[in-house]
This record gives sequence, C-alpha cells and structure tokens, in this order.
Amino acid sequence: MSCTKQILLNFQQRGKTVFLSSHILPEVEKICHRVAIIRQGKIAALESIEKLKHKRPRRLIIELENKSKENPLNFPKLRLLEHSGNRYVYLVEEEIPSLLNKLRELPIKDIIFPELDLEDIFLAYYAEKEND
Repeated sequence: MSCTKQILLNFQQRGKTVFLSSHILPEVEKICHRVAIIRQGKIAALESIEKLKHKRPRRLIIELENKSKENPLNFPKLRLLEHSGNRYVYLVEEEIPSLLNKLRELPIKDIIFPELDLEDIFLAYYAEKEND
C-alpha cells in the first residue's frame, strides 16, 4: 500500500473527513465512501459509491453460438455499444427479469454481466450530459 493511501486511511479511521481530487478512479474507489462527480464546475452527482452503482446502467456482454448481422436484443432501454462477430456489448437500463426472459430465446454461448466500477459511472454521467 502506498504511503499516501495509508495516510488517508489513517485519517478516515480517526473519523476525519478527507477530500480527495483525482482522475485515478480505481484508487478513489478503494479509498472513498462517497464521491462527487463534477462536470463543468458543477456537482452532477454526490452519493455513496454503492448508491451510484445501483442507479446507473450496467454492461451486458453476450456471445452467441452463431454470427449475426442483426442486433439480437433490440428493445427500449438497451443500447448496443459494440458488436464484433458474435459478441455484443450492451448498456442495460432495463429491468433484469424482462431482460432474462428475452435472453432465454437466444442461442447464447457465453454471458457476462460485470459489476460497474467508478470509471463506468463517471463516463456514463459525461455521456448522458453530452446527449442533453
């Protein structure tokens, strides 16, 4: 553990508030309990990392048995981010039960539903605001 990280954790253990400004988001996630996402000088979000993770869309990666030129999961609140051969990467805002029902209909070879990290959340806020 780095000396700086140990010093910050020692302050936390003593009940002190520590403000940390960093673009190294994996480190922020290890040290901080709450984060503020600042965009154009204004706070876009201020919450615990766990609450942010539950509110944001998730990624879904599926690999089908066969290559397809069409989007196999084409419905609202599911955005196709990448497509290469039989591999698809989506951003999921859909309720999980309805998504699972749709997935049952597909010839899936592999499926990955990775947990969001702070960098995904940060990038989602910036992408969302640019589209407004």
